[in-house]
Amino acid sequence: MASASGSSAEAAFPAKFDLRDHGVVTPVKMQNPWQSCWAFGSIAAAESSILSTMKEKGQTIDAKDFNMSEKHLVWFGLNPITEAIDPAQAGEGMLITGAEGDDPKAVYDNGGYGLNASTLFASGVGPVYDKYFPYQGDSGLTESQYLEEHPDLKKNIAVETCVGLTGMTPEEVVNELDEQTAAKVFDTLRSMGCLAETDNAKMTVEVLEQACIDLYLKNAAGNNAYTKWDDWSIPETMTFDGQEVLSRNVTSGFTLVDGNKLPSLFNKDADGKWESINQEGIDAVKSELMKGRGVSAGYQADQAAPGVPVPERYMSATNWAHYTYEDMGTSHMICIVGWDDDYSASNFLEGHQPPENGAWLVKNSWGSETDYVVNDTGAHIAQDAWGLENEEGKHTGYFWISYYDKSLNYCESMAFDTDLADAEGEMVTRMYDYMPSLIGVRTGEDTSEQSESLVKTANVFTNDIGYDAQLLSVSTKTAHPNATVKYSIYKLSDGFQNPEDGELLGTATATYDYAGFHREKLDGSIVLKPDETFAIVAEETVEEGGKTLYEYAANIAYTKAHAEAVQAKEAAEGVDSDDRDRNADEYGIAVVNKGESFIYDGGAWTDWTEYEPRTRLLDDYAIDNFSIKAYLVFKPE
Repeated sequence: MASASGSSAEAAFPAKFDLRDHGVVTPVKMQNPWQSCWAFGSIAAAESSILSTMKEKGQTIDAKDFNMSEKHLVWFGLNPITEAIDPAQAGEGMLITGAEGDDPKAVYDNGGYGLNASTLFASGVGPVYDKYFPYQGDSGLTESQYLEEHPDLKKNIAVETCVGLTGMTPEEVVNELDEQTAAKVFDTLRSMGCLAETDNAKMTVEVLEQACIDLYLKNAAGNNAYTKWDDWSIPETMTFDGQEVLSRNVTSGFTLVDGNKLPSLFNKDADGKWESINQEGIDAVKSELMKGRGVSAGYQADQAAPGVPVPERYMSATNWAHYTYEDMGTSHMICIVGWDDDYSASNFLEGHQPPENGAWLVKNSWGSETDYVVNDTGAHIAQDAWGLENEEGKHTGYFWISYYDKSLNYCESMAFDTDLADAEGEMVTRMYDYMPSLIGVRTGEDTSEQSESLVKTANVFTNDIGYDAQLLSVSTKTAHPNATVKYSIYKLSDGFQNPEDGELLGTATATYDYAGFHREKLDGSIVLKPDETFAIVAEETVEEGGKTLYEYAANIAYTKAHAEAVQAKEAAEGVDSDDRDRNADEYGIAVVNKGESFIYDGGAWTDWTEYEPRTRLLDDYAIDNFSIKAYLVFKPE
């Protein structure tokens, strides 16, 4: 079994590292009242990356005051594109199976991955300062405050909580249960700290209802999170700097450069089971951390949400050390901020300890006793006794997770820059891909320009801004690590027949360590006149085993019909919840119009709408345009 502290790692990295020591880790937050952990893990990683970038630029920002919006990310990362945002791509995006239009707040309880975040950020949107889109409903009330203002709702919740606990209403519990059974109910509520009345003979319906409300609020983080009953939607437009703008397109000037899909942290055997740690993945995470970037990741959590007792299946609530010793999928997303090669295996649960020392330091989104804030109403937002204790005995919201954890996966990092915001003029992004999923496609081995193995992809755009525009950046998604991409920009001729039918304006070539989104900065010499049509051609190759492989990436998701069919099949077969196909919880809509994307394959260019390997899959899969974008800057007169 490979060791995570082996010679290669020791030579490249220190035995211990903590991003907090470098002043680039923001305070721990609270994701309640929603299951939006993916957004909190992604924003935490983005915040650390941005702080590190600004530090390199000589602009040190106090991490305690730096706060980006999870609400903006969730709402626009999981809601389809509207006519106002992009008429040609309206309707495109990811939707929750079975919840379309019924409850707009459902997006906050839907799962997600780092790709949801990098897809939004790659479009030149976000992350946005939290002050514009704070993680709260319209009223700004906590759960307990909201219920006090809505007594009918409070009454209904009391009844529902009691029924859920006992199968009976408060009236039935007090008036109809035998004394012994009722005593067990009351003792249960007392053990949960929700019933102060010690004399069962004095129990009334009103007292029991209040106990049930207290239990509900305890599980719902009653005064340390904002109420879920409020309106959490974001209007399509808002006033920003005195102008009416699209809420989605608000930016704080930090534009994504890289959205890296890091190698897996473990190797699997022929049956898909955990086999050993993957040193390449370990080193990749450490490398990104040392660059000042937080790393978002998913793992199998013991708890379903904050405020719930730790069952100690995988987590030691004494040492706050987590080790998933079974092959499991992921259920919760967090942000890795450090490591310790010598963190003792004995700190994990006795009887289920990892084979060797070594653990990641993790920032969670379940609150803490050190980073909470007191809002204008006096509520202690994000306060909870969870995680590692500091020298004062206060819970910090952090924990350790073993290098050998069998669920820790989907590690991603992000890099940002302010180059586009710093440019003179206004920035716009031209793109066709808004659906956040990714699959890699590999083709032949011959590098000859004349070979039928050659594969290239392209998007065609028009400068519809009305002004001269500088092309300052281009981007794509790479399918695999260590890919080299050659970008070629063409000004297309009138009546062009393919994306290379015109004048070559320039090229750029870059190699990227990891799969995922990558934006390449240009020198600004390419200027496009109003109404000029241009193409960005991307040729992606990887050297592997002495061969050159052609690749490209496509955004692919289940169609609604296919997702529902998968769910129905699993239900009929009684598939265990841990083994369910999580991709079937949502489905994609891809809007692909003729003349937008093209692929060069078999020695000729083909419009992506007519490419047979794509069209034959459309019944089961939504397949989007290529993730090739143009970042333009112009100066309005």
